[in-house]
Amino acid sequence: MGAINPVTVTSTYVRAMRKVRDGAEKVGAVQWLDAHSDRKPVAHARSLLAIHDVEDMVALGVPWWTYPAIEVIEAFLAGRKDARVLEFGSGASTLWLAQRCAELHSVEHHADFAETVRGLLEQRPEAAERTTLHVVPAPPSDNPRLPSRKPIAHGLDFADYVRVIDQAGGQFDLVVVDGRVREACLHASLDHVTDGGRILMDDSQRKRYREAMAQTGWAIRTYRGLSPATPFVRDTSVLSRP
Repeated sequence: MGAINPVTVTSTYVRAMRKVRDGAEKVGAVQWLDAHSDRKPVAHARSLLAIHDVEDMVALGVPWWTYPAIEVIEAFLAGRKDARVLEFGSGASTLWLAQRCAELHSVEHHADFAETVRGLLEQRPEAAERTTLHVVPAPPSDNPRLPSRKPIAHGLDFADYVRVIDQAGGQFDLVVVDGRVREACLHASLDHVTDGGRILMDDSQRKRYREAMAQTGWAIRTYRGLSPATPFVRDTSVLSRP
């Protein structure tokens, strides 16, 4: 038996859930879930129908991190009304963060997806006013200065993508690492975090991310649990500046 391709598995699951959502909408189940989403189990069940649908995730009002990590970051930002935030990897988290900080820089390599996020921001003028969306495509290269380890991004150079945090300037209360070349983004962020600041590292159950976090010497709290739109347990870690 050949190796299982995780991209194929994910694509198959997403297609299946889209069909489930179509059927649920026809019989009124989605509307029922929306009406009862104040209950956590119901809210999670509803989010499963939003897999890889950023517009639906934004409507649900949740980023794609584990639920315990969402609660921790929400409490952290609630105590810092003037917070500056930078995130590597745009999406539903962009809208969520923009509603909870004073200034947000969001870095995205996929131009078409960035335009989708920009459109969602434009529907919410207050969030758009706080947000600078940095669209930094990764150009193809025979010898990338900073390659991605993901097969889908083979031969692309993410050096300029990572350098956005230097170009944005200043210090950030929170840096979210949830896009490409996460190890490089993590290490590039270390000198740009305020005293008492945080770095969020998503999908931190992956071995290479755990190793990169350990190299920082920062305090690490890992929050394992379910996350919106996914049916399995995974990790989101929060690093605190020593």
